[in-house]
Amino acid sequence: MKPIEFEGVTDHYGKMQDGVSPLPLRCYANGQFVSCWKLLWRERLKVLVSGMVWLDVHTHNRGMPPVYLTTDKSEVVI
Repeated sequence: MKPIEFEGVTDHYGKMQDGVSPLPLRCYANGQFVSCWKLLWRERLKVLVSGMVWLDVHTHNRGMPPVYLTTDKSEVVI
């Protein structure tokens, strides 16, 4: 999977960090951030067969933030 540019991007997280690919984001005043990820063909096939997607969030022991995965842009982009 790789993060991709999309209509409505307002910032790029990590753009000033060496060795980090910038993450295109739509940022909202309420603290919500939305990103879009494109699956490679082999990943699409794995999801088709298994029906599973894994999410790995690094919280640095500060509690679990609310997260949401969807395939429908209208559910996240306000």
